[in-house]
Amino acid sequence: MAEGKKEEKEEKEEKEEKVGQKQYDLSEQQQKMEEKVQSLMRTIDGLEKETAELYKKVKSQRGPQQNIYKQRLLMMLKKKKMYENQLQQHMNQQMTIDQIAFQKDNVQNTIEMGQAMQKEMMKDIDVDAMDDLRDEMEEMKEESDYVLHYSNPRSTT
Repeated sequence: MAEGKKEEKEEKEEKEEKVGQKQYDLSEQQQKMEEKVQSLMRTIDGLEKETAELYKKVKSQRGPQQNIYKQRLLMMLKKKKMYENQLQQHMNQQMTIDQIAFQKDNVQNTIEMGQAMQKEMMKDIDVDAMDDLRDEMEEMKEESDYVLHYSNPRSTT
């Protein structure tokens, strides 16, 4: 199993060398984005719990202590909003990566289908017959050039 992955990695590196550009592993990028999204969701959940606790404290306190809790609650809500915006951005990026992966798969399938069709078509073509046909056409061209050359009254021979 390890040898198979090693061979795949070597093939991938060879392809990268041929193309001259690094090939990105979209599944790896998708996994990273998913981890970021999950992390942000956990952070937002934690902030929601803290916000609920602070809200209870604001309701139960009076005077300057209540103002302190209000300020903390306001900062906590701003922080939560910031993380929600980040989460939305990451989800949009994740969707874009998913779309790119889907398009990449479609292109790869199209290439493979085209290659298979090309191989199938090449089986039907007789290369020797094509060479013979090309030779005959060259001979016919030479004959027509000869006829045109000598049939032209203005030609000087």
